[in-house]
Amino acid sequence: MGRIAAEGMIEAGVDFETALHWHLTSNHYPPAGYMFEPCKTAIALANEGKWDNPIPGLTHGGTNPALPVTAQEVVEAFHLDFWIEEN
Repeated sequence: MGRIAAEGMIEAGVDFETALHWHLTSNHYPPAGYMFEPCKTAIALANEGKWDNPIPGLTHGGTNPALPVTAQEVVEAFHLDFWIEEN
């Protein structure tokens, strides 16, 4: 249901930032509003075809040095694929 609602917001012309924030806070438990900026960055990178680029400030932790989190990982983890434009 959440994905359908988010897609409906996009189709209704709700601006990107409002729709993304709603998606992160309403379609995720616990709410993931704290991931707003990294998700925006991941969407932008994915739309440029830069799926393997790291997201600044995000790491997998626990390793030395910590492995960066890629745009693809963020898109998959937060179900952002409906914001990715087909190239």
